[in-house]
Amino acid sequence: MSGQDRIDRRAALGLLGAGAASVVTGCSTVIGARSPRMARALPDDLAGRYAVPEITAVRPEGTDEIGRAIRHGGRMDVLGHDLAYDFYVPARADGPVPFLLNLPILAGDKPVNRMVCKRLACFGIASGTIERPGNLFRQCETLEQLNENLVLTVRIQRAFVDWAAQRDEVRSDELGVVGVSMGGMVGTLLGAVEPRLRTLSLCLAGADFTDLLIPTTARRANAWGRQRTDIAGISMRELQARASQSLVDEPARLARYIETEKVLFVTARYDTTMPARNSDLLWEALGRPERKYLPFEHYTAILAIDWMIDAVVTHSRRRFAGLA
Repeated sequence: MSGQDRIDRRAALGLLGAGAASVVTGCSTVIGARSPRMARALPDDLAGRYAVPEITAVRPEGTDEIGRAIRHGGRMDVLGHDLAYDFYVPARADGPVPFLLNLPILAGDKPVNRMVCKRLACFGIASGTIERPGNLFRQCETLEQLNENLVLTVRIQRAFVDWAAQRDEVRSDELGVVGVSMGGMVGTLLGAVEPRLRTLSLCLAGADFTDLLIPTTARRANAWGRQRTDIAGISMRELQARASQSLVDEPARLARYIETEKVLFVTARYDTTMPARNSDLLWEALGRPERKYLPFEHYTAILAIDWMIDAVVTHSRRRFAGLA
């Protein structure tokens, strides 16, 4: 075990130990009215806008065994971007296994990514992440550039899923996504345009990008919104109106192209970063899929990471024959 992994493990155990009691008693599942539905057919213009790009080069940089997982790291070239990737497989798999793409929070916390992928390997699931081409809601990013970067991010994730599906270690018909926070919003867009995904676990996610520009604890989005209003000399209300026109591929709008039964939806009860109005909007748009609650705020939900992964695995078992 490497020094970094020992640090990650100690941090994770400390957090989980502190929150274990409240997680056990506070996590619950909504069993009430649901409106499951089949997905609508994806329009040709959306299919074209999110077409799978070619990976022009893959440069493996090493393999190491981490607990029950084997990590393959490297870099790949997609749409002119040189991006780092990590691909994890169970160390003792007897054959091909299901694959879950890990879509992290906006900050892309690497220790948490590593923890999630290692934990999934314990359940016989391969997983992986690929670097985003740039941070969303960057300084000086215009509305048009933000929309372009969202599309670019989703297309690159499609390319990575396509690459993973062709690996000998992966069952190409058992692919899915685990997305957290902004990763869950990107995962919604990806799930709408990538028909091969059979399961979507969307955690702490929501809809309406424009609403997140107003004061919440989503600091990067708030800072970006303030900067855009200062540059353009407009009010926040005017910026939101312009954003609603520019950000055409909103998670709630594309949710109609996702089958409800694919989705597991996890919400933090006291979330002020992804407020209830935003998470409820996406949940409704998805047809009220299975929903679980955590007794935490957005960032303290890390205390329930093990519980969330267990919920993801349970949901995946219902969708993947390879985990039955």
